[in-house]
Amino acid sequence: AALIYFIHYILKHRDNPVLTLDPKDVSLKERIPSEVLLIGLPAALSTTLSMVSNIFANALVSEYGSAAVAGMGVAKKVNTLAFNTTMGLTQGVLPFIGYTYGARQYKRMSEGIRFTGIVAMSFCLTCTVVFRVFSSGWISIFIQEENSVRWGTEFMSVLAFAAPLSAGTYLLKNVTKDNFNKPVAVVIDRNVWSVVAFMGVVYSGNFFAQAEVTQHKYTRAVMGINHFDFNWLLEEGEEFAAPEVV
Repeated sequence: AALIYFIHYILKHRDNPVLTLDPKDVSLKERIPSEVLLIGLPAALSTTLSMVSNIFANALVSEYGSAAVAGMGVAKKVNTLAFNTTMGLTQGVLPFIGYTYGARQYKRMSEGIRFTGIVAMSFCLTCTVVFRVFSSGWISIFIQEENSVRWGTEFMSVLAFAAPLSAGTYLLKNVTKDNFNKPVAVVIDRNVWSVVAFMGVVYSGNFFAQAEVTQHKYTRAVMGINHFDFNWLLEEGEEFAAPEVV
């Protein structure tokens, strides 16, 4: 469904030179392949390692029979309630961090990060208690076979302890600088000497960067939120703080 949506979106905006499916627009210059790999490789590696760990776990548990494999699968699915909720909380706070940092509201930014961490950790600790106390009930919701429920209950009792770890891991991962856009280098040639200026926008979403030389030989650099398809409705009395460029 996501693939169909993106293909439809690209075809709808085919006049946009940035979004294209034309093979002639594919370029191996300007470090494009390396930048794509730097962005996509960590996520791909994370997904691959997750798949490999599941394969090894299933292989080890399969020796105890299909009931054990089924029980472990259900336990892992139930435990994703804590993992996915924590992931959503820590990713959802990223725009707030970008806006408050750009507005130099550092105290509010720190309070937001702290509040997110408290909510995520409290939720995960609650999940740990609930999953351990009512592990059999949770497993029975998805599978009723007695032997599978027994195995699932045992796995659930162990996996429940991983929930609080996910809160700290996701919070640390999602609020670090690696999730924000990398700086852009602008080379200003002065014939005798050159200046390299680095710009970075404190924003985790789609951004725009441009540099041009005026007729008076001045370099003008612009960076910020990508203006393509961007709109923001300000109600009366509201304010909008754009992300900071550093």
